[in-house]
Amino acid sequence: MISHSANDSAQTHDAQLLARVAQGEKDALGELYDRWSLPLQTLAATRVKDPAQLEDVLHNTFITVWEKAGNFAPTQGSAYDWAATWINANTPAANATVSLPQSTSARPQPAAPLDLPPPSAALRARILNSAVPLPAEVRHLLPFPTPPAWLGWGFAAVFSLAAIFFAAKSFNVRNELQAALESERMTRLEAGTLKNVLEAERILSRAQLERLLAADRLNAELRAQLNPGAQPAPR
Repeated sequence: MISHSANDSAQTHDAQLLARVAQGEKDALGELYDRWSLPLQTLAATRVKDPAQLEDVLHNTFITVWEKAGNFAPTQGSAYDWAATWINANTPAANATVSLPQSTSARPQPAAPLDLPPPSAALRARILNSAVPLPAEVRHLLPFPTPPAWLGWGFAAVFSLAAIFFAAKSFNVRNELQAALESERMTRLEAGTLKNVLEAERILSRAQLERLLAADRLNAELRAQLNPGAQPAPR
């Protein structure tokens, strides 16, 4: 039985090796392969039954560890637990039917579920050959911390609220524009109506004036007929 202190020491050593991997040291990746390949293979075998696929999953998992080692933070748990989560990401979708346990600190014993041979030295060499060294300027950059899960939901909520706000603002602007256009149309109608009224009054006044002039001429003619010798009244 492994003591608690021995387990802590192993986890500390794993974290130190992973930190060296983040600096681009292939030797540290090879040592992690020696320490992790058998338990990770046992873990992956619960999901992948085909030996060739199982080797690919193991290869791709270690390459992911190589590429993303700088993202590991001790607050996320043990280095082995962090590496074991990449088994899920590198398992073909058709085999992604069995969930891995939440914590894998208690590493599975090499029970060889399918009587599989232990990971080979050839796979180790293949992994190290596939691990492309990172540029020095990238290796020494501080890793970006993994954003918390709620951050994405927060951005989505802010975006939704902003979308609602701008939609309401746009609706109000459209209503105000529609009201302004309606007011302008009513003003034009009223102006047109007033113009029509004034024109009608002008025509009516002219007609009345013409009738008055006609009546005046008729009166003058009647007076002339009644008094033939009278002089027409001056106008």
